[in-house]
Amino acid sequence: MKIAVANLKAEFNEIEIKVWSQAFNKEYSQSSTADKKVIVAPPAIFLELIKSSQEQARVDYEIAAQDISQFEKGTYTGEITAPMITAFARYVIIGHSEQRRISRENQAVIQQKIDLANQYNLQVILCVEKPESYQGRIFAVAYEPKAAISTGAAADPTSSWETMASIAKLIQAEHYLYGGSVNSGNVAAFIAAGFSGVLVGKKSLDPSEFLAIVANL
Repeated sequence: MKIAVANLKAEFNEIEIKVWSQAFNKEYSQSSTADKKVIVAPPAIFLELIKSSQEQARVDYEIAAQDISQFEKGTYTGEITAPMITAFARYVIIGHSEQRRISRENQAVIQQKIDLANQYNLQVILCVEKPESYQGRIFAVAYEPKAAISTGAAADPTSSWETMASIAKLIQAEHYLYGGSVNSGNVAAFIAAGFSGVLVGKKSLDPSEFLAIVANL
């Protein structure tokens, strides 16, 4: 099975994400996605909107949260916790490089998030840039070379897979993904190198381009 994750980051307001969702659902329903898992990760505030739109369109992609809190519940103003999102998403991205930078996440915090995701049966998509050790049930590990994220310059597929091989010795997962300036023209090279899928940022903002990436997996 090949996997494509659309990380919509914080790019859309409510009107814009409704337009995106309508266009994506229409094109997705007309696409061939056999033996492929497509996962859409909107901002937390739009999880319910995306799920409702998906159900109305009767399409079968998965939904992910972009992050969860390290806390289960309590006096943590502004936090989005694992039990808050389980009604809307089955997957969650943890450890994305942007979250590590903005929130200064360390390995201990990321492990706490993995533990909570496991507790609430959320499938973990764990992002790393270098070999790090984590425990728990992990659906996919995504290798994200920092220099390739949102720069338009993807890393070399072969050397990226070599790094991922080192990561895989420390983190057991069902799938291993590449993330960083993925597009429809280079995705096949990453699959050929050994990756089972991709985590897509900027190019997922265009439904047609993202589904072209899916088609080329």
